[in-house]
Formats: sequence, structure tokens, C-alpha cells
Amino acid sequence: GPWLTALTLTALSATTAAAQSGHIINGAGAENQAVAGVATGMPLEPSGSITWNSAGIAFLEDREVSLSLGLFSPRSSVRSSVAAPAFLGGTTGRPLSGRTHSDRRDQVLTAFSFVHHGEDAPWSVGLGLHTAAVFAAEYPADASNPITGPQRPNGVGFGALSSEYRLMQLTPTFAWRFNDALSIGFAPVLNYATLELSPNFYAPPDDANGDGFANPPGGTASDEAWGAGFRLRAAAA
Repeated sequence: GPWLTALTLTALSATTAAAQSGHIINGAGAENQAVAGVATGMPLEPSGSITWNSAGIAFLEDREVSLSLGLFSPRSSVRSSVAAPAFLGGTTGRPLSGRTHSDRRDQVLTAFSFVHHGEDAPWSVGLGLHTAAVFAAEYPADASNPITGPQRPNGVGFGALSSEYRLMQLTPTFAWRFNDALSIGFAPVLNYATLELSPNFYAPPDDANGDGFANPPGGTASDEAWGAGFRLRAAAA
């Protein structure tokens, strides 16, 4: 059959919640996200099939190429409070409490995939690359909020806070179709993740400026990591 090319653009918006939402994306690509990531037994398009059930690509009718762009726009804030006696030795004379909203919101989600069926053959191959997880937040310094207020000795906070995490997943896929009702698939999974934090509050505090107060190191801490695994699945039509 002919190659089918799909270009899809979608936008997601997170609603107000009492806690930070999870960073795992519930689907691969716009079409798969539109059905809440359902694809294990319902191969609708290549991105979802490759991600959730590699054997399902054998039941896609056409050779397909899919490119999807999404926009994830969370709304997050951080709130904290301290009693007056705990803040600067009680010199403020009143409790301190505040809420700070993140300045960083929009994150681009990408998903690319293709599936090719052998000509008059039972095998199919595919390749998927998509954003599997993402989060980002950037809280400006806010003197009314203890956690984003000045560092010691002028406060008990961290100052401005920022973080960004992204996990990309690459999945080459092979499937073998035995008949119109059964197939089996194999897919190695390669993950690449990056994380940036500022300040680096996972590192031991230090007294870099020699004022006698240890604070989290300044600057941005970053790390990256590779991971690998595989999926072996069967699908029945």
C-alpha cells in the first residue's frame, strides 16, 4: 500500500491540582494521547503501537510515517510558611507565608514513527522516537515565600528555583504476523534522560562566600543518563 504521512498538532493544558502532577506522558503522539494511551489491543497508528505493543504493528494496514507535535502547559506553584520564632531567630515578629507561581510552563512533546511491511511477507519493521516524560518549573525569588526567599543569613530559603527534566525513548521494532489473528513482536528500548537543577540542592551545602553560613551550591547542576530494555509481546486480532 502507499505510504501514509500524518502531521498532527495538539495542545494539552493541566488543570489546577493540590499536588504536582506526574512527569510520565500518558501516550506517544497526539492520536494515541487522544485515546488516553490505549494501544495494547488496538493498533490505530504507528507511535502508539510501537510504544505499547510492538506486535500490533503487524496489523496496521498501510506503510505509515507519523510526526506529532504536542504542547504540554502545566500550571504549578510552590507554597510554604514558617512561624516567627523559627525565622531568623524570631526577629521578624510575625509568621511568614507565601505562594510563588512558576514562570516556565510550555513544553514541546515530539513523536516520530514509521512502519514498513514486507512485500508479500509476514514481517514488519518499525521505529519510534518520542518524549516519554517531561517536567519543568522556574520559580523566581520571592521574599514573601520562605522556600524561595533569600538564603541564610538573610532568610531560610533557596532563592530562585528552576528544574527541567526530559526523557526521550527510541524503539526499533520487529513483528512477525502468523495469520490474520496472531502476531509476535520484539522491540529493544533505548532511553536518554537529562536533568537540570538550580541551585543544586542535592549537593552538600557549603560556605562558598565565607560568611559562616552553609548554603546549597549556586549555578546549574545537570546530568544525563542512558538506559535500555526490551519488550516481547503477542497480539491477537
